[in-house]
Amino acid sequence: MANLEIEYNLKFTTASLGCFLRVPLTPKNLALANILAMMQSSATRAYPSVEMQSRSMSNLYDMSLDIVPEVFGNQIVMSYVANFIEPREVLNPDYTYEKVISTFFDIIKKPLFEKRLLEISKSRLNNIMERYYDLPGHLAMQHFLSNWYRNSPNFKDMMWGDENKIIDAELDEVRDFYRKLTHSPAICLGQARDADTLTDLVQPYLDWTGYSREFAVNQVSIPAIEDFHEDEDHLDNLQAHIIMGYGFNIDKSAILNQFGGLLLSNYLAGDEYSDLFKKIREELGAAYSVAADDYFNNSMFVISTAIDKSKLNQVNKIITNSVSKLQQGEIDLDLFKRAKQALIRRYLISQDDPGISLIQMLANGLRGRNMTFEKRINHVKRFTADDLVKFSQELFLNERYYLL
Repeated sequence: MANLEIEYNLKFTTASLGCFLRVPLTPKNLALANILAMMQSSATRAYPSVEMQSRSMSNLYDMSLDIVPEVFGNQIVMSYVANFIEPREVLNPDYTYEKVISTFFDIIKKPLFEKRLLEISKSRLNNIMERYYDLPGHLAMQHFLSNWYRNSPNFKDMMWGDENKIIDAELDEVRDFYRKLTHSPAICLGQARDADTLTDLVQPYLDWTGYSREFAVNQVSIPAIEDFHEDEDHLDNLQAHIIMGYGFNIDKSAILNQFGGLLLSNYLAGDEYSDLFKKIREELGAAYSVAADDYFNNSMFVISTAIDKSKLNQVNKIITNSVSKLQQGEIDLDLFKRAKQALIRRYLISQDDPGISLIQMLANGLRGRNMTFEKRINHVKRFTADDLVKFSQELFLNERYYLL
C-alpha cells in the first residue's frame, strides 16, 4: 500500500492534494531542489511553456499548484501542493476530480529538461536571491546560521542552498536529482469532501518506489552543540541587527521543548504587551522590530531585533536579563496567561486553514505521530508557568551576532 492519506473535510469548498518527497539536507541538494522547483513551476513536457501550464490550471477554475522545497530540520521535503475548487461546487460535467488529478501528475511526473528552461530558471532564482538578501534582516539571519552551523556545513543553508551550484548547475545534475527524488521516501496527503474517490484516483499514480518506503524520520531535529560564538559584520546600515541564538537539548521532553519554545516566543515578543516589546521598544525607544522565534527542528530559540545603533549595549543587556530572570523563576503570570491564550487562538484559527492543516499532516508524517489541533490545544492548556521556567532553564546562549 502506498503512503497515501486523504482526509474527509466538509468545512471547505476547496480540496487540497500534496505530494511530498524527502531527501537529506545538503547545500547541493537544496540548490538543485530550488532549480527543479523553478523549472517545473514554469513548464513541463505536458505543458511546454509558461503560458500553456498557466492556462491548464486556469481552465480548472484557477487551480493553484505550489512547488517548493521546504526544510524540516535535517531533511528537505520537495512539496507539490494543489488547491482546487470541489467539483460539486460548480456542477460542470467537464470539471472532475479525474481532470484535476491528471493535470497535477502531468506536471509532477513529466518535467521538461531543456537547456534554455534551466538557464531561465537559474537566472530567476539568482534575481530572487539578490532581492531577498537586499533586506539586512535576511542577510543577518544567513550569517547567523552560517556561524551556528560552522562545524556542520550541511545545515548552514536553510533557504537556497549552495549559491555557486545555483549558478553552475548543469542539466544532467538536475535530471539526476529528479531521478533520485523518484526513489526517495514519499507521501501523498490531502483533504476532500469525497476522500474515498480521490484516494482511488490518486493511488495508480503513486508508482514510484519511494511511496512504499518509510517516510517518517527517527530524528528530524538537528541537535544544538554548545559552543558559544560571537561575531559581527559591518555594512554601514542605519540600524543595527542583533540576533541571539539559544540552544536546547533535543533529548529532553519533546512536549516541553515544542510548547515551551512556542509559549516563550509569545511571552517575549508576541505582541505589544510582551516582555521585550515593552522593555526595548516602549521603555527604551530603541527598536524598530523585536522578534522571538522557536526553531524546534533546529533545537534553537532565536531573539532578533533591529535597533538604534547607539543603544546596542543596552538592548543586549535587556535581552539576556529577560531570559536570565525566567531561568531564575521570575515570571510575569499575566504575560504567561496572554501567551497561552494567543497560542490557543492561533490553533483554533489554524483549524479553518486547509493549508496549515495539510502542513500538520506532513509534520505528523515526518515524525511518525498524530498531533491534532485538539491535542496541541490541550498541551497548551496543561502547560504551567513552572514548565516555562523549566524550559528556559534548558536554554544556553550559543551565539550572538551583530550586523552593523
